[in-house]
This record gives sequence, C-alpha cells and structure tokens, in this order.
Amino acid sequence: MKWYEFKAVLSALGDDVNDDEAKKMFDSVDTDGNGSMEFDEFMDFMIKRRESSDSPEAIIEAFREIAGGKDYITEAEMAPHLTPEQLEHAKKVMPKKGDGYDYTAFTNASFN
Repeated sequence: MKWYEFKAVLSALGDDVNDDEAKKMFDSVDTDGNGSMEFDEFMDFMIKRRESSDSPEAIIEAFREIAGGKDYITEAEMAPHLTPEQLEHAKKVMPKKGDGYDYTAFTNASFN
C-alpha cells in the first residue's frame, strides 16, 4: 500500500490527518523503507492501534477500505502488499468467504 492509500485507511479509522502527517506516519510504519507498506507492516500498525484502544470494528473498517467496501478481501487485493510467502500464510489463516477471505472472522479471532 502507498502512503495515500494508508491515508485513506486512517480516514476510515476516524483519523483526520493531512498529507504531511500521513506521510510521516507511513514512513514510521514502512520499516524496510521501500516506499510500500507490506501486509506484515500493516498488521503491526493495526496491532499497535489495537493496543492503544482500537476496537475490532475499527480494524474491520480498515480491511473494508482496502477491500473496496466488500465484506471479504481477495487474493488480488492482498497480493500487492505481501510477499508470496506472506500471501500463502494469509490464505491459510483467513477463512474463505465469497470470492476471497473473511477479514471479519480473522480480526475477531485475533481479539480473542
């Protein structure tokens, strides 16, 4: 995910940040500095947000944003953000739903 997509996720989570703030936050999450937030970096961000009081609903809303409003996320939507190994892992741990994977069930299971 690029910084502007990350800004959209922040907006979906209720964080109203300007471009400079979003870029600064993105840079702090992009730990390998390659200019793209991979799935593991995104998950680290979401876990840290959870620890600072985010609810499962907020995380689900962030997934929904990446999934274009659908209640599942497809392999194609995950692929740009994951290495092939990470994608295979996500496909194994996320339950199937429709034409993709159930991020709601995955998130709820992560909170239990």
